[in-house]
Amino acid sequence: TNSKIFTGIGTSYCCARFEMDKPQKFPVRYFREAEGGWRKYSAVPFRQNSDPWRILALDDTDTLEPLEVRIGAQQKPRQGVNTCGANSLFIFETKPGFLPDEFLFPLATKEQWKQEHAIPNRWILLPYDRNTAKPLTPNQIGQIDELRNYFDKIQVALKARRGTLIRTAIAKGLWWSLLGVGPYSFAPYKIMWEAYGMSQFTPIILHEEDGQPWQGNQAMHAFIPCWSEADAKRIHSELQNPAITALLKQLNGDGKCNWAQPGKMMKVLTFAQPQLHQPLLFS
Repeated sequence: TNSKIFTGIGTSYCCARFEMDKPQKFPVRYFREAEGGWRKYSAVPFRQNSDPWRILALDDTDTLEPLEVRIGAQQKPRQGVNTCGANSLFIFETKPGFLPDEFLFPLATKEQWKQEHAIPNRWILLPYDRNTAKPLTPNQIGQIDELRNYFDKIQVALKARRGTLIRTAIAKGLWWSLLGVGPYSFAPYKIMWEAYGMSQFTPIILHEEDGQPWQGNQAMHAFIPCWSEADAKRIHSELQNPAITALLKQLNGDGKCNWAQPGKMMKVLTFAQPQLHQPLLFS
């Protein structure tokens, strides 16, 4: 409903009737209030009865066509980098000259979806070894004057970050760690989309900027990593199906924080291994 039931609270409202000890029957009658009054819909489970419901207009079909995208085992959708509350210490509006370029990466913002050619307007510091995708060791930090000096200034704030996963890294002495960093972070190509609060699924291809791969920003973005341009273009083409946006809207994510998050996309899309064309061998 659009009606404001609780003054000053900006959220959606729902009223439901439940009957105990009875199996659920589908479709469920579902009503939405919008400008002009109430509209009737029907609700059916996504795939299994325990799944979230798809909200269908009366002229929609409840047939669910598979939306297949061929990706490799290392290409499942991912969220962006999570600084665990330290954005002001890791993210910069302009590329800082006091930090080594090799640890500064272009960070996606909403502007990239308005540009024909992506131009960075944010940068993120990732103190990681690109070969291992692991945080730099204390010895490695100590050998790079710019990093050592910067982290000496901000270590109190970084050590005070909260959360089970980041506290584990801090306890190991790696208090400059971030979450959401792995081999996928350093893939030269990413098919990235805005995953939070959107109403259209619009993936774009982001390629390296001066050899530095683009990064997503926490839950704002999700992406599929690619290690070749051809693979990125193929997957991007497979994601152009308008049925993806339609299904995300049916799942009631339109404009919400879970619009196209990786976990939801793993359910929405059917991921298959890409076909590998092997040369024929003759004896």
